[in-house]
Amino acid sequence: MPFYFAYGSNMDVERLETARLNPEGVRSTRRMAGRLTGYRLTFNKPSAYFIGAGAANLEASADAHVYGTLNEMPEAGLEILDRYENVALGQYERVSVQVEELVSGQLVDAVAYIAFNNIDDTMKPRRGYMNHLLAGRDVLPADWIAYLNSIPLIAE
Repeated sequence: MPFYFAYGSNMDVERLETARLNPEGVRSTRRMAGRLTGYRLTFNKPSAYFIGAGAANLEASADAHVYGTLNEMPEAGLEILDRYENVALGQYERVSVQVEELVSGQLVDAVAYIAFNNIDDTMKPRRGYMNHLLAGRDVLPADWIAYLNSIPLIAE
């Protein structure tokens, strides 16, 4: 089964599983912390739901890394995520990445969604959106949670 690397709002189990996958009969089989090297976390993707708010994105950066959740799921799960990430509309692209699984240190082939178009580097996330990222605190390193808490937000 493929792995999906979530670094944004899908780190929230309620959002990924309960709201998106489960209603269509799909479940992840494993969830664990991962680290993607060579990218940095940005919020330069305009939100599809809140005008003026930024959504999480990855940007290539040789000396950076991003923590997130590795979620093992059937291919049908990725097809569902393609719809939520608006792949057909060109909002995000499904990209193959190698992610270090934090407990074992092994590299895992995974899929991440990255936006390359319609980027705005002046955007910031909303508190409600950031709460979805912070919901990954059960598996993510404490210093990454502290970093997420330090990111400037826009008013709700």
